This record gives sequence, structure tokens and C-alpha cells, in this order.
Amino acid sequence: MKLFQIIIVSALVSGATVLCAQQGPELSADSPIAYSEETGLLIAAGNAVFVDENTIVEADLIRYNRNTEAVEALGNVTVTREGVRLLAERVTYDAKTRSFEALDFRVGYPPLFIEGQSFSGTQSTVNFADISVFFREPVQSAPRIRVKSGQWVEDTYLKAEGIRLNVFGGLGLPLPNLTYAFGQPDVDIEASLGYTNFLGLYAQSAWLVPTTTEWALGGNLDLYSKRGILIGPRLNWTGADGRIRLGLDTGWIHDHSFEERGVDALGQRIEQDRGFVKVTIDAASADAAVQFKSRGEWLSDSEVLRDFRENRYLRDSQPDGFAELTWQTDRFIISAFGRSRLNNGYAFIEKLPSLQAEWLPRQIASTGLVLQARASATRYRQYDPAIGQFLFPETPFYQPASAGISGLSRFLNRLDAVATVTRPVLLPQGLQLILRSGARWTRWDEENGEVIDQRWIGELGWDLRQSRSRSYTVDWEALDIERLVHRSTLQIQHRYHRWDAAALDLPISMDASSYRPYAPLMDLADLEALDTLRAGHHVRLGWENTLLSGPADAVSRRLMSLHFYQDFVETHSSGSLDSDALYTALQFQPAEWVSIAWNLKFLPEAFQTEASWFTARIRSADLWDLRLQTEFVEGAIQQYGIQGTYRIGENIGLLAAAQYDARIGAWTRQRYGFSRRFGNVWELELYLSLTDADERQDKASVGLRVNWLSF
Repeated sequence: MKLFQIIIVSALVSGATVLCAQQGPELSADSPIAYSEETGLLIAAGNAVFVDENTIVEADLIRYNRNTEAVEALGNVTVTREGVRLLAERVTYDAKTRSFEALDFRVGYPPLFIEGQSFSGTQSTVNFADISVFFREPVQSAPRIRVKSGQWVEDTYLKAEGIRLNVFGGLGLPLPNLTYAFGQPDVDIEASLGYTNFLGLYAQSAWLVPTTTEWALGGNLDLYSKRGILIGPRLNWTGADGRIRLGLDTGWIHDHSFEERGVDALGQRIEQDRGFVKVTIDAASADAAVQFKSRGEWLSDSEVLRDFRENRYLRDSQPDGFAELTWQTDRFIISAFGRSRLNNGYAFIEKLPSLQAEWLPRQIASTGLVLQARASATRYRQYDPAIGQFLFPETPFYQPASAGISGLSRFLNRLDAVATVTRPVLLPQGLQLILRSGARWTRWDEENGEVIDQRWIGELGWDLRQSRSRSYTVDWEALDIERLVHRSTLQIQHRYHRWDAAALDLPISMDASSYRPYAPLMDLADLEALDTLRAGHHVRLGWENTLLSGPADAVSRRLMSLHFYQDFVETHSSGSLDSDALYTALQFQPAEWVSIAWNLKFLPEAFQTEASWFTARIRSADLWDLRLQTEFVEGAIQQYGIQGTYRIGENIGLLAAAQYDARIGAWTRQRYGFSRRFGNVWELELYLSLTDADERQDKASVGLRVNWLSF
């Protein structure tokens, strides 16, 4: 929430900007305009109006000096420009020094409303005193921020003193003085109230407030009538040049509940002392050639976020801990990556560490041959808590990974190197041919250096494609479309990977294939699941279609894309080229209010859909919003979701959301209710929640939540 940046930049500066236009001014009034040729002063009285470009100044009296280009407006001053409206008792502007001053002012810059004693300065520096900032409407119930004095410097910093937050109009909460450097940590405040049978009556809050140009301090503070108090500090630190950022987010609670705590993912009883710690580090050199990124999240148990930070849990249900250092030039990339297990409830591959050097694609002399290469060394081990696994369908060139191990494996070492040479060739009729060949060597060692297995893989392949485009003139005024451009590409791709077909003698598989209903990668250099590769031929027929739209002279917006890919696979076990899958990918957005995305994996020989992911959203401004989503993977996932909102009045709305799992035949999540806004500042939600398949939630509960609408 960039609160103070929005307040000052979007409102005060915009209010000042309305005064800064100086080309061809016009001055008029009810009474004759007085003019002094000696001084160049014009005086307009009685409904005086000063017009300059798209700026209009209205006042009881306006003085305009042609020689000094100074404007002074007195009495009931109204300044309007580009949707910004400024009211004041006195406004002055000096075009030569580009300085201004406004006294006893009010300015509207939706959704903000600001009133105060004075602000003055230039377009790059603004000084202000005794101001009050309202969100949406200046009504008594609206929260406001009051600032005694401060200064804003363009693209540099904002300073404010004597800050008070008036949540209920008359009740003021003092806040620390602010020194905020733009681009540094932002103000971030989240708060909610509610009730569930699982937690009881609760109040949740999390905040970060910048206290200096480098530090933003805050915390997590939750109150639960059935659980206790969750508390923990939060902080962000950003270096003066913005190249180093540190973050800390913590929470701890002595959970008083005995029945609801239950067991974790391993079936172990959850202890009373529960908490979470998340640390983030981002750093980069001045030229961004060297970058460092690290994430670490420790959880006391697998359910702590699910219980107390549900939205965060739904976004990322499995925590991660890694550190990566990268050095990049125009010729190569060198990186060091480490991943360590911080929590016991999740299957994990530890890499301690993984070193990699990549030579970026580059032409060899003037031969037209392009070389790219990569080498890596990894020390790793696998942890599996043996809590059960999904076995997803196979992907071309991959076979399902073994069941793995239970517990923590021993360390293994893996050396891997791959090189690819490509040669693009332009053929008649717009055909483009890309020839490619490559090789990959991989060796697996015990920690003591004893070789477990090694493998050489060879690659031969080619891509042949042809693109065509055609334009159409249309008259779709409602969609602002006057021209369509259809780009169509036909392509054939072939890859042949060859090695000894003998099975690898590996105690564990570090990289298994990840399942997606998208056309899989084909190039040997891109294949990461080395432990589960299969040799053979891979052929793909593709037809890509993209439809661009827009005005006649600016066709740039992607209206729709529809791609088809048919794969054929031959492995040593089959001995023949067999049809594998037909992949379809659709993206469709004819207007800003509707969007559709669909991905399908279809097996033609079995005439069966193996996977399908579909999402659609339709909305009408802020009147209503409807979202649909389906996820299907044969034998693993079959879920359907719908959520929507509808505003039946200016301040009253309906909301509904439901998730259905067809494999277990249960509505896993439902929520129905209505919302009521007060003064466009407070929003109350009353809802009924139903859950059929979540042991950590009530089967049915009624909730009441009050939200302070975010700035």
C-alpha cells in the first residue's frame, strides 16, 4: 500500500500541476479588465476566468502580469485541469521561477480528497502544512490522515511530521514521523475482524511503516478468543541505492486450543507453541550483472499458516528455502544455487550446492553455426516424509519416477554437461529450417567419489516452419477495432535422442518430470528430468494462430491466440512412431471485461481427454464479476470452481464462491453472503461458509468481517 506516495504525488502535486501551463492565456470577467501598459498588469474582477491550455482558473479577482508571467487569484478560487479540481482562498503562480502557493485549500484527486492550510513550492518540491487526507469522501465516518508539516521532493523522498491517523473521525492515533524515500519500503497495512467456531472471535493485523529512508518497521498482531495472541515483528530494510533489500515476517502464538490443534501432515500432535519465520534477501550490483536472491521460511508445523494465515497458505502451501548467486555477462551466466530443508512435513530435494556455468548462444566465426553450452555440478540428497504421492500420467520422453525413499537419503553428486549447435537456413517460399545437433554427458557419484552410473546422450533434430499473415478491415466500434491481422505459422519439429537403453542404477531420482497439460519441451538442453529420460524419436506438428486487433494505424493488441500441437513418440520399448497427444492452447480477450484461457491434452488413439485447464472471467465495471475455473487430470484431479460478486445497490453487494471436487464427490469450499459499505470507507461482510472435506475447518459457520477499504 503506497499510502503516502499516493497522497502527496497523486494529490498535492497534481493540484499544483494545474497551475503550470503557460501558452496563450485568456482572461475575462464580468467587469471591464483593467490594464497597465507600464507594468503589464491585468486585473479582472467579478467572476474572473483565466484560461491557459487545458487549465481554467476562476476567482472573484485575478491579477495577471504579462511581463513577469505571474498569476494571483483571490477569493473563491477554483482551478480545474485534467480531472483535478482545486479550491482555495488564494492561489499564486510565478511562471519564471515555476513556483506556486495555495492557502486554505481543498483538492480532489479520486479517490483522495485533501484539505489544509497551505502548500507551496515547485513541480519538483512541495512544502505543505496542516493537511488532512480523506479516502473517497470527506465524511465524518471516513478515516483521515492528518499531517502537521512536511516536504515532498520529486523522485527522491517524502518527509512528514506530526502524523495522526483518525480512524473514527475524532479518535486520533499518533504515528511516528515519516522519512520515506521513493522506491524504498512502502506503507503496508492489513486488518480484519471476524468470527469462526474454529478460531473464535478474532482480530488480525499486519503492518509495515517506513520510519527512515532505509527502514520499514511493523509487526503481526492477532487476537483469538479460542487460541490466544499471535505476535511477531516485521521489517524491511533497503539500502540507500536500492540494490539490497532485506525482509523479515514472523509470528508466534501459544495455542490454548487442545481439540482443534489436531495433528500435522506427518500425523504428529501439534504442540502449543506455534509460529512462522520468513526471511527474504535480494541484492544486485550497480549494473545488475551480479544478483543474489534468498528465501527461507520456517514453520513450527505444517498447519500453522493454514490456521492463521489462510490466504498465504492457499498461495503457497509448501514453503521453500534457497539461496542463489548469479553473475551474467553478454556471453555467459555463472550461478551457485543452494536449497536446504527447513521443515519436515514436505518432500524435498536438498541441493548443497549446485554450481552451473552457461555459455549463451553465439555464432561460431562466420559459419552461421550457433553454439550454446552448459555445465553443472550438484551435491544433493532427497527427503521424503512418506505421506503419500500422486502418480500423474507420463509425459513424452519421461517415465514416472520411482516411489523414492522414506526419510532422508544419503548425499549423491551429479556432473552434467550439454552442448548444442544450431544452423538456421532460409528456404524459398518463406520457409525457415533450423538444423540442430547436440550431446549431453551425465555422471552420478557416491559422496566418497565412487561412480554409480554415467550416460552419454546424442541429439539430432530440425525445425521447419512457415509463417503467413493477412489483414482485414472491420468496423467494430464498440470494441474500438478497425483492423485485424491474422498470423499463422505451420511447423514440423523432430528430435532424436540416442543412448544406451539400459536402465540407470540410481538409488534415488533427483529430477522427476513435472506434469502440465502443455506441449512439453523437446530440446535436449532444456530437459531437466535427467534421471527419468527415455530415448527415441519425438515429432511435433504445430499450427499456431494469433489474431491482433486495434485501430487502423496501431494494430498491436492480441485479441486471440489458438495453437495446436500433435506429438508422435517412438521409444526403444515401442519400436514404432506412435501418436502421443494433441495439445490445444487458447487465449481469448476480445475486450477488457472478458478473458478466456484453455489448455487441453487429448489422446487421439484412446479418444480421451487426459488433462484440461480452463479459466474464464466476465465483468461489468464494478457492477458484477464472474469467474469460472476447471482443472482436470485423469486419475488425479477433477475440480470445478465458480466465484462472483454482484452489486444490487450503491453500497450493498452479493458474493458467492464454491469449489467442487468430483473425485471425492464433495463441495470442498463454499461461501455465500452480502457486503455493505459505509461512506465508501468501511465494508461489512456477513457470510455463510460450508466445508465438506477439510478437517481443520467447521462444516458450517457464519462469519462477520469488517474491512477498512485499503488506500
